[in-house]
Amino acid sequence: MGEIIVNAPSGQFTGTTVADDVTFFKRIVYGIAPNFDVARPPRHEDLHMHKCGEYWQEMWEPALTITAPASAKPLDDLPVVVFIHGGSYEAGSYDEPWFNAVPFARDGVVTVSVSYRLGFSGFTRFDDDEPNRYRGIDDCEMALEWVQKNIESFGGNPTNVTLVGQSAGAGIVLWLCRRDHYKGAFRRAWAMSPAFPRRPFRRWLAKILLCTRLTRDALNKVNYDRLKKAQARMRSLVLNDLRFGPYPFRAQELSADIPLVVTSSQEEMLLSTAGQKRDASWWGRALPPFYRRLFGANTLWLPPHRVREIGYLIGDAMIRKFVAQVADANPKKTWVLEYRGTTQDPIYHCADIPWFFGNFDSIPQDIPEIKHCPPLEKLVHEKALRFIHGEEPDWPEYGVDKQVLVAHLDGSTDIITDPLGYIREGMK
Repeated sequence: MGEIIVNAPSGQFTGTTVADDVTFFKRIVYGIAPNFDVARPPRHEDLHMHKCGEYWQEMWEPALTITAPASAKPLDDLPVVVFIHGGSYEAGSYDEPWFNAVPFARDGVVTVSVSYRLGFSGFTRFDDDEPNRYRGIDDCEMALEWVQKNIESFGGNPTNVTLVGQSAGAGIVLWLCRRDHYKGAFRRAWAMSPAFPRRPFRRWLAKILLCTRLTRDALNKVNYDRLKKAQARMRSLVLNDLRFGPYPFRAQELSADIPLVVTSSQEEMLLSTAGQKRDASWWGRALPPFYRRLFGANTLWLPPHRVREIGYLIGDAMIRKFVAQVADANPKKTWVLEYRGTTQDPIYHCADIPWFFGNFDSIPQDIPEIKHCPPLEKLVHEKALRFIHGEEPDWPEYGVDKQVLVAHLDGSTDIITDPLGYIREGMK
């Protein structure tokens, strides 16, 4: 292991080289803010010779990590991936093992993984907020601005950035593709299983749990432990929706100029505890009309398999409905990829993260969502690499015929016309 020092416009940063071919720059702070205020870029003197990985202030500090080829030099113009993690807009971290980007570095790609404010601090709106703005999403926008300003110093090409996110992170990716947010800081986007709240933020419940008004000044006085306890309590009380996140999502507000890949699995939420309990219970099987109404489905919604109806319902309502909306709103320049397992051998939410990064062998194998599937690992990583390098996907765009590439467990693929139609009609 050795150290590498990079001089960038925003400061001087020290990284660590491992295995002689990959360099990590850990926890580069790209913003500073009190929890509920707008972040500002760190001042140059704050970061001068700041060694990446050291915690140096008590304020909220959105940060990023960079994984790059050890041989990368300034102005090498390598393609860049900016990754936004998921976690229901209230959990997760930018440096989890899932997001190990060593394989990308060995493929000549610079990867930037970003943190952002979560839960109350990132997604509670105030009366003086601009329309459709959220601090958590603005943090990600600031990270993209940091990349534009600095990534050349790490060997990356600021004009060849692919924005990638999974679950809530994919929701943020799509929000940044809105016409009122897009500023040209990325060239294309890949959204894995995008998730959004189906209902507005429950302000009344937050007020009760926090015992305070939901103003910027009031919430800045609430200590961290109290905020965390209130978030946990909301999770236990709101079971059929996300507690936080941007709302409402309107796919027709997306820019039509951004090449976009959107992916999902037919069995997204079969692992969810709520779905498993209800599918296994006599009362869950006896009350499907109630659960359909709860998740916004009508009688036209028909699950692929009745045996796990509630699990399919949750996945379609929380994830796949938004895939259909995005593709229907922008059929040109949008490519849809659907994974299909079986009820007995499903492909769960998050299973495609290591397939995308190509890092299956380097992450913990005891994560329930992880699925070792060499044919899909190879297929997805190769398609991702081609897209990151600027090539169009090698399957038809969604188009007026609503064409979707369906990938199976054995690695075989089919082009299927309108496989999301039952969701569009059944969840109007």
